[in-house]
Amino acid sequence: MKKTIRSPILPLALCACALAAILIFTMPALQITQAAVPVVAAQPAQAGSGGVVAGRFVKLSAAGIIATATACTDSIVGVCEATASQYAATRYAPPGTFTNVDANGNTVAVGDLLTASAAGVATAVDASSTSAQRIGAIALTAGDANTTTVKALVVSGYVIPHLTLTADSLVTSNHKLEFRYAGAYIYSDANNSLSLVSDGRIKSALPIVGSNETLTAVTGNVSVNANDSGKVFNVTATAVISLPASAAILAGVTYTFICDAADGAAQISLSPDANDCISGVGTTGTDNKDYINTLSTAKRGDWVTITCNGAVAATATGGWAIVRRVGTWAWEQ
Repeated sequence: MKKTIRSPILPLALCACALAAILIFTMPALQITQAAVPVVAAQPAQAGSGGVVAGRFVKLSAAGIIATATACTDSIVGVCEATASQYAATRYAPPGTFTNVDANGNTVAVGDLLTASAAGVATAVDASSTSAQRIGAIALTAGDANTTTVKALVVSGYVIPHLTLTADSLVTSNHKLEFRYAGAYIYSDANNSLSLVSDGRIKSALPIVGSNETLTAVTGNVSVNANDSGKVFNVTATAVISLPASAAILAGVTYTFICDAADGAAQISLSPDANDCISGVGTTGTDNKDYINTLSTAKRGDWVTITCNGAVAATATGGWAIVRRVGTWAWEQ
């Protein structure tokens, strides 16, 4: 009689298949979460009031509705890619896309930041403007009077305006922004001073004493100005030295004058503005009166340092303060 030998592998395989089938039908459905999709193409929209023109910068007037951006301060969302009348369907190129922008003959250099003109036309951002400007694109090709459109990368951003100082800031030109924090600005200026500015007004000033201590020869009458702050004047002959009006400069402007002539050979007269006085060493000066290293008592090596203490209207204390002195000095009688 023939004996049959059964393999244990087949029953085991059949059991595994059955178990897999049970698991497939009893497991909950696997939920797939869609990944974020970047915006890489033009966005559909509806044209708002007045319609839109291809190549012009646009802004949102309502959800899904675009209108022409008519100022550099408008919140630009992109560049229109299809001219459309009011309520008609259109589309725009959003930030992160490349498109052609209408420059309408404006001068544009490669790399220029572009913003909207009054008609939505692309124009280069004005770097000297005192107003905030929205950026709508970066020029990738140049444009001139003969160019209608330029290739651009659509972006979104804005430029921070330059600080505008008011007329009562007692400062004029050559200012450089050094630091900004919480609405306050620190400026260095042509007077060699640091100034804390807030809301467009000088709040305090700190002279950089000695930052410009150069020896300057004086051989006769001369006028000094704010740019001379920190200088040491070496006077070798009788001289009347006219000082700037304190109302026109920053407090802290400082000068030093040294007599470098033979004893009794030169007289130094420091002459303030008609509305200023020179005060110090326990004495209050008088407006429009000189401070003099008198000729008869003048000695080589006599010197005086004065600093502007600011304009003080209708008093005899505004103008200049004597910081220190050597020798015999007196006020004009």
